[in-house]
Amino acid sequence: MPRALVPLASRWTVLLLFCTCPPVVIPGLAQISTQPLSSNPETRYKLGGTVINSVSGEPIRRALVQIHSNPARLALTDGNGQFQFEGLAPGETRISARKPGFFDVPHPGYFMESMVKIGPETQPVVLNLIAEGVIYGHIQNPDGEPVEGLPVKVIVVRIAGGKKRIEPAGTGNTDKDGNFRIAGLYPGSYYVEAGPGTRFVKVERLSGRHAGYSGLFYPHAHDLSSATLFELRPGQTVDANFSLKEEPMFHIAGSVRCLGPNDGMNLRFLDGLGENLSVPFRFGPEPCQFDGEVFTGSLTLVVNTWHEGTPFSAESALNVNSDLTRISLVPSPAQSIPIRVRTESVRPSGPQRRGAKVPNAKLVSIYLSANNGPLAQSDYQSQPEGDPKNPSLVLRNLPF
Repeated sequence: MPRALVPLASRWTVLLLFCTCPPVVIPGLAQISTQPLSSNPETRYKLGGTVINSVSGEPIRRALVQIHSNPARLALTDGNGQFQFEGLAPGETRISARKPGFFDVPHPGYFMESMVKIGPETQPVVLNLIAEGVIYGHIQNPDGEPVEGLPVKVIVVRIAGGKKRIEPAGTGNTDKDGNFRIAGLYPGSYYVEAGPGTRFVKVERLSGRHAGYSGLFYPHAHDLSSATLFELRPGQTVDANFSLKEEPMFHIAGSVRCLGPNDGMNLRFLDGLGENLSVPFRFGPEPCQFDGEVFTGSLTLVVNTWHEGTPFSAESALNVNSDLTRISLVPSPAQSIPIRVRTESVRPSGPQRRGAKVPNAKLVSIYLSANNGPLAQSDYQSQPEGDPKNPSLVLRNLPF
């Protein structure tokens, strides 16, 4: 008897499964015969909303809206800035919008998530975008002729790590008509610098010296203390025009105390912001000697040398308003700071001695920032050294 029932077992099993479907067997079977079963029986929902300009409140057309679900969903806003997604499963997801010429955060490094809960009570969402700022202008010489190919830099003032930081925010060059335009700027405080130029010509009226365009901050300042600070609001356009004249370059020369004639050597010239300057110079004629030409102003000369694999460094502040031919630099060994890190558990999960090493703990990353001097904008990051299984941290090659 048990063997005779085997062929019928699967048939009765199928009938029993259908009989469990509410409300009754016959209607249920009729429904299944006319509608295919769905692999996801959840109810689906809609999500709509509007993308607007955060300042004016105007709708933004053709903005790309994305739902960061799996898989991601994309939609473009219509002429009224509206969008809609359909067939969404219930749950929580992140939503964002973007469009060229706009930002979705108030400043770089700012992290913000717009989360929405999809379900029967989902309300339309409003996504705000911040219009980019633009600084443009025209540069000409005293005769009204356009200055072509001159570098232009926009510098932003930020507060980072509790201290004031001045950082490049955008660069460009003047076109053949002397015009420039730097876009993609967040709301904030900005300086504008024109030059220095990288084209130098000899001028007979300047005793045969090379001349060119030095770096000047708007409107006509050699340093930030006399420069104009632009407060750029979202979507604002600022006009910054310059009238520049060619300035003579001064001769600088000097020597570096080397420990050997074959020591490696590198020279850098930094402006007041700690940025590298393009300065024409050469080494010689004797070992460890150099000469070059620079514009008037305050700058810093930094030298790095290597003797038998050991790094040395030195720096000298220069205030150039005439020829300087007796510059002397004495490099010192680059400094290193060992770092000792102790990991402590705030809430011990078991009987653990305070100050004991936590298993599988990762070393922290440490930055060293100068408070003043020409390298005040520089950060130095610690590096792991020693046994890979039990490394230590050290800050190396710091300027003396």
